[in-house]
Amino acid sequence: MKKLQNIILGRWFWLIALIVFSISRAATWLFPFDSDHWIFYYIGRRWIDGATLYVDMWDHKSPLIYAYNSFLHTTFGDNLFWHRVVFTLVALLALWLFYKVAVILFEDLKLNNYTLTARITTLLFAFFANLSQFTNSGNNNENLGLMMLLGTVYCYLLYRRDTTNKQGFLLASGVLAGFVFLLKANFAILLLPLLIDLIIINRKNVYRLIGGLAIAVFGMLLQLLLWALYFKGLSTFKQFYIATFEFNSKYIRALGWDLSAPGIKIFIGILLLLLLFFGPFLLKALIGFKHPDKKMGVFVPLLAASSILFIILAGTFYSHYFLITIPYLCLVFGATGSKIFKRHPVLKLITPVIIIVLMLLISLKLGIYNSYFGSTARELKNEKLAALYIKEHTSSKDTFFANTYGATFYELAGRNSGSRFISASHPLIDYKYLFGYDFNKTFIFDMEDSEAKYVVISSDPTDIYRVQNPVLMRYFNNNYTYETSVGGYDILRRTK
Repeated sequence: MKKLQNIILGRWFWLIALIVFSISRAATWLFPFDSDHWIFYYIGRRWIDGATLYVDMWDHKSPLIYAYNSFLHTTFGDNLFWHRVVFTLVALLALWLFYKVAVILFEDLKLNNYTLTARITTLLFAFFANLSQFTNSGNNNENLGLMMLLGTVYCYLLYRRDTTNKQGFLLASGVLAGFVFLLKANFAILLLPLLIDLIIINRKNVYRLIGGLAIAVFGMLLQLLLWALYFKGLSTFKQFYIATFEFNSKYIRALGWDLSAPGIKIFIGILLLLLLFFGPFLLKALIGFKHPDKKMGVFVPLLAASSILFIILAGTFYSHYFLITIPYLCLVFGATGSKIFKRHPVLKLITPVIIIVLMLLISLKLGIYNSYFGSTARELKNEKLAALYIKEHTSSKDTFFANTYGATFYELAGRNSGSRFISASHPLIDYKYLFGYDFNKTFIFDMEDSEAKYVVISSDPTDIYRVQNPVLMRYFNNNYTYETSVGGYDILRRTK
């Protein structure tokens, strides 16, 4: 054990960290082509090319993820390899930030050999934060938010060490917190520990308390204000608000913890493994509310509580939503692990090791296996055939609509959607759950305006987009006629 500690504390640590990172990241690198990646890329591409966000193309995410993808398009076009290089660099920056946060936190907690604890915890973070069940394709709000959240915490901890002379770090923390909140509003749950701790450490000096809150809130609201002014100038502030905040709140309430959802079994398995691994450490940390640390107070218990609250309120069957909690879970592990492993450490390590192996196997299945084998690989092959037909029977100026989930068809065919709704899921969700936006009416208006040449729809008569949105099916039947079937998809051609 002593020899292993010396290796971790030695000059080879970052090589070991990169090896762990690479093993865990492999399935993300080889994640299936058909993913949400192309939704964000499609919108980012069109936005930087001059289209109006939330008017010419629509999705329920904040502008930050689309700006990120605009950068990818401008720099690398649609080259997926280079996109994933960028995602890997972002993940490596998050890994470095996590290590810096862990060192500061564990030193201030006065843990024995805090550097060793920080490095072990960083290896754990390198593993969990790069599993494909949490990263998905590597291109989403959670992956980008991970880096922003760690930057927020890092700057806050630097401020916390000297609240009088380090207020610039508090401002920086607030600005980065603005990124975190804007990426997804419910990420604000993970900002609560910082806000509560800020109040606690300044509670005895009302002027310092008001000043600290003012600096932090100003930094956070600054970016929101800039985006609000941008969309107000385009007369699209309402569309921005609905897509970024309002639709998502309705979405979570309507679809939250739907036990009949596809993939629910593997989701529950992932969640149980995650809680089984980190659960004892979270419970140990929560006890800290009764016995605050002399210097850090209840900071670690707050990290534990916010992580649990976020997981409960996430209200979804997508395991990648939990990625943003991984930093806090790992920090709680590091802060409490020495107490849990104090007796019989080898015996207590058996369960975590088994869970790590299972998590890696799930990651390989969702990433590498699904890319080359099984139904996901077959579906992509069929999508390529149908998309090729569309490409060969249209010009670059023609549009079409794929009545499926996502934007993969548009990338494969090299054509734009005939509607602002890239994915058929949004009109369906609005119709099915009575959100009240009348997206079906907007969709039909777009299709008439663009005179979309083709509609691609699954040949499966039980497909949810055939069965659960009769308004659009009626529109397709009245304005399009069957032309052919390719790869399990019906190709409908416009007649009116």
